[in-house]
Amino acid sequence: MTAFSILPIKEYAYGYEIYYPAFFHKLGMQGLGIFGGIFFIIGFSIAIFASSGLAIFVGTIFSIFGTAIISYGLYDFLMETHIYYDDTHIISKRHLLGIPIKEISLKIDDKIEILYLDFLRRPLKKNKIDKFAFLIVQKGDKQIVLAKYIESIKAQKILQRYFEKTLLKKRVLEDN
Repeated sequence: MTAFSILPIKEYAYGYEIYYPAFFHKLGMQGLGIFGGIFFIIGFSIAIFASSGLAIFVGTIFSIFGTAIISYGLYDFLMETHIYYDDTHIISKRHLLGIPIKEISLKIDDKIEILYLDFLRRPLKKNKIDKFAFLIVQKGDKQIVLAKYIESIKAQKILQRYFEKTLLKKRVLEDN
């Protein structure tokens, strides 16, 4: 198993590209869709069958919360991402249905970090294991998500080693 078999990475003469087309992250949409759907159905049922104002209010809040979760899952599912990287820069370009949303550019230097976030986007401890980790590159307050919903712990370790060698090779070579 290599990073090239785990992620859709292409190598070019000028560097590398990771391309996540729309509909790529099915796991995220399925999980968020089911989770949000449960909240929506419970809230909608409470609101429809309630006889008091408080129950209708609580049901409406649950329904709105469920709809927000489903909407985020759909947004993540329809998002198209291009990540370009070489020895000096990482550039992430995101599009939603062909419309440019966000572009982030990071210069690779000593201040760059590669780390994992859990599903709720909190940093993972080194000894903690998470089934749906996000691998990110961070510099200051800017973050670029390199990989999402990595289920296998073995795949997480392979990707981390690959990106440390590729992106931090100057630092790795200086440390040796």
